Amino acid sequence: MEQQIKFNPAGSYKWNDDAKFTFDGVQFSTLINSMRNILNSPLGQVVLLAVEADKVLTKTLEDNVLKGVAVEFTTPPLPPTSQN
Repeated sequence: MEQQIKFNPAGSYKWNDDAKFTFDGVQFSTLINSMRNILNSPLGQVVLLAVEADKVLTKTLEDNVLKGVAVEFTTPPLPPTSQN
């Protein structure tokens, strides 16, 4: 008995780098106009600024890791305790 392939919309999927996905004109129009409307909204502008801020922070962290100023850890650091 052949196992039937099922699609799980909540699942995570991967594909080869050379995989091709295609859209018809209506689908492409819907996607591009939706993205443009989202990015041109006030919240979209905030998200774009947050992405740029993340790039700056990530680059700064990378530079400091390479300098040995910051090091990777595997367990979260403990919060400071008050010394009375």
